[in-house]
Amino acid sequence: MIKRNNRYFLSTQGVIWLSTAAVLAGIMLATRFTTAKALIAIVLLTLTTILLSVFNRTMPQLKAIAVQHSELLIQHWESIRIPRIGLYVIVFSAIGLYCELMIIRWHATAFHLFAVFKNVSMFACFLGLGLGYAISYGKPMLLTAVIPMFSVQFLVMELLRNSRFQELVQNPIAARAGQGLYFGSWQHSLVAYGVILLTFTLTTITFIPLGQLPSYFMSKLPRLQAYGYNLVGSLLGISAFTSLSFFWAPPAVWLLFPTLALLWFSRHHRGAFWLSAVLALLAIIAIQRPLPETTEIHSPYQLISFNRKNLSLKVNNAWFQQIYSQQKDRHLYDGPDGTQGEQYTFPYQFVHNPKRVLIVGAGTGNDTSAALLNNASHVDAVEIDPAILGLGKQFHPDEPYSAPNVNAILDDARSFIRRSNQNYDLIVYGGLDAHTSASALSSVRLDSFVHTIEGYREARGLLSDDGLIVVIFALTSREQGKKLFVMLKEAFDGKEPKVFRHAGNSWLVTLVSGNSDKHLSVRVEDSFIEITDQFNNGNLGVDPSTDDWPFLYINKRTYPIGYAILLSMLFVVAIVIANQTVDKGARLISAPSFFLGVGFLLVEAKNITELGLVLGNRWQVISVVIASILLMAFLANLLAIRLKTHDLGLIYILLLSSLALGTIYLPAIAASGNLKNSLPLATVVLAAPLFFSGLAFSLELKRANSIIVVMSSNLLGAMLGGILEYNSLYFGFRGLYVIAILVYVMAFIFSVRRWRPIPL
Repeated sequence: MIKRNNRYFLSTQGVIWLSTAAVLAGIMLATRFTTAKALIAIVLLTLTTILLSVFNRTMPQLKAIAVQHSELLIQHWESIRIPRIGLYVIVFSAIGLYCELMIIRWHATAFHLFAVFKNVSMFACFLGLGLGYAISYGKPMLLTAVIPMFSVQFLVMELLRNSRFQELVQNPIAARAGQGLYFGSWQHSLVAYGVILLTFTLTTITFIPLGQLPSYFMSKLPRLQAYGYNLVGSLLGISAFTSLSFFWAPPAVWLLFPTLALLWFSRHHRGAFWLSAVLALLAIIAIQRPLPETTEIHSPYQLISFNRKNLSLKVNNAWFQQIYSQQKDRHLYDGPDGTQGEQYTFPYQFVHNPKRVLIVGAGTGNDTSAALLNNASHVDAVEIDPAILGLGKQFHPDEPYSAPNVNAILDDARSFIRRSNQNYDLIVYGGLDAHTSASALSSVRLDSFVHTIEGYREARGLLSDDGLIVVIFALTSREQGKKLFVMLKEAFDGKEPKVFRHAGNSWLVTLVSGNSDKHLSVRVEDSFIEITDQFNNGNLGVDPSTDDWPFLYINKRTYPIGYAILLSMLFVVAIVIANQTVDKGARLISAPSFFLGVGFLLVEAKNITELGLVLGNRWQVISVVIASILLMAFLANLLAIRLKTHDLGLIYILLLSSLALGTIYLPAIAASGNLKNSLPLATVVLAAPLFFSGLAFSLELKRANSIIVVMSSNLLGAMLGGILEYNSLYFGFRGLYVIAILVYVMAFIFSVRRWRPIPL
């Protein structure tokens, strides 16, 4: 790839070249081949080769510039008094975590692929920060490269996200088919893998200086005190980005804050300062430019693109829904085949003039409008995204949310069902499809816990004696329909639901189930065909979704080979980057700290999932949970500072016992259905492992020779923990506790034997 020391090897530049080649080759093969396209691909690949070659040849000059800037920074920082060093640790730790949240959100905004695979962006951030901590602070700090690298990512992704390229960057893993991610040919997968590897590589490189900065100052302070400042900074970083989410700030504002902060620290080098300022300004202008006929709203969850002309919505650049009128000028708003309106009104062929209706996933109001058209006395319409609900209130021609008998509720559907004490004649599950993961720390989607056996069972508890549950769903396979069929059947104690499809829409089905047969025996219109027999057979083997395994779009539990391939590729790239970044003499890893990082992230992912189930997957809940996890680590660190003596064995016994308690107690609460009253104790059970894990890490930090080795090892371990989180796709989330117990046992073994840092 790139020649160095008279031999060829797979370098970081080589990864970039290979990824670019894969993208170009995939585009060529996935689209109609023409000579012009071939020439363009060859030119682009040639330009990439030339740029990488020029970069490699000018590396000494670039390094000299970086060294010069680093010397200016260090010369300035060496004069800082000890009391102010803690402030610098807080500031740079806050910038690092803020930028991590920013880039994860931006990737998901730019390409729908990353909205579901948020973990990939998180892995890159962890790897970059970990490598940054691992590099000695005597090495050049490439601080001047951070803003240009961020700006280039924002610019390129912004230019591509509204082009046809978006269609090519789709799902490379079959298990994710149906999540709004079209599983295309191997040519599409080639493009997707290339984009993932390229984005992963560039993001990792960008975050290395953001790890160097706090580590430089932390090495000048007592270790536990420095770690405490680091946690405070992390909390501030989360708070800052959460505040922007609260105000629905656009990406231009996200990028503006770290740009201003880092430009301040680059002011000593005029050339680097102006390069960063100009590139950041270009990126901000590009991403803020208005689009024709489209309004873009960055809700706390996702990007909403609303076409004002045809009243359609996209979520994270993938089609989501269209506003249809049920009452006025129907021919202007209804689908081209005239079937959409019938699909929304179909549930009311079973229940005429219902007294109370609950609509789950109300969206922009189509289902609510249909309920009003069919004389519903009262409608509770639940929608989690405030932007989607707001668009429905403002633009729906029927104005369903303005009706006096409609209660529009901004909430997580499962959370509302659990808290409600009303009885409903009809519960309608609309086109519930969140198109995004709840958190970068979990594979769970926003709507994952709505479509589970337990979720349907809780909804059944809200039905009146003759009430019905109606699930409207766009199937991607017969197996998916069978899965919904099985889940409803189990939720209703073996009673089989009826399944219908519209004669003109074979992909859109409606499942109907109830406590009695009073309404199920009615004759439906000829435009709807009953297809229950297609799903009432044993040939379609599926595994139903449960609260422990809430993966609606994975039909059967099989070990995620597709994920293993993707993660293996990322692991190889991580080794390549680490090999070029960290000097051989500095390649040390603290085994206890590494395993504590692995376990901490596994438990963190499990806790976000559990509390998301109990409290709802709203963005405020997720933000508070992450902040609370850091607070647990901070409190544990304070205790470690005050402990004069400690029994490491006792701490690990308490840690492992709390994990074991979680594997037994939490499922028992879920099975009892008494989550509301058990919430305080459940929160303590969830928090205890994180507290004891944080205490074990702080004590490891207290007796370590180098805070740099301990911190970098912990971050790299967290990356592996994020990878191991994907085991939940097969074992379920309770299986993560078992893996965490094994990991913490390894941490204890290495701790008590006082192993020295291991050379890599």
